[in-house]
Amino acid sequence: MITHLLTHFAATAEPCNPSDTGSGFFGIPHWYQYMHTGVQDAFGNCVPKVQHLNDVWLIVLAGIDILLYIAGLIAVGAVLYGGFRYLVSQGEPDKTKQARETIINGLIGAVITILAISVVAFIAGQFNA
Repeated sequence: MITHLLTHFAATAEPCNPSDTGSGFFGIPHWYQYMHTGVQDAFGNCVPKVQHLNDVWLIVLAGIDILLYIAGLIAVGAVLYGGFRYLVSQGEPDKTKQARETIINGLIGAVITILAISVVAFIAGQFNA
């Protein structure tokens, strides 16, 4: 009986695209974001399948992408923190200057992060070509 069920589940493993599952928490991508090969398991979930060395590089690029998304969230947090510090500075020149610097640094970090995410996505697209 059990072997019959196992062969039934193995026989229903159909190819699928694991990158079609959407994004994770706070829009952070999954580690298999750039992979396009997978099989459906017994529960209908698409499980990524590593077949080539390029798939390993795609996983590495997705890991870098995850770290960049986290850096982007930190940059947005820095802008919000700088804005809060600007609001509570009460017009004191030193506190206002520090708050402005925090906002500017956060914006620069956000721009660098967006550019880096674009570069990683471009490189991952070259692996899939």
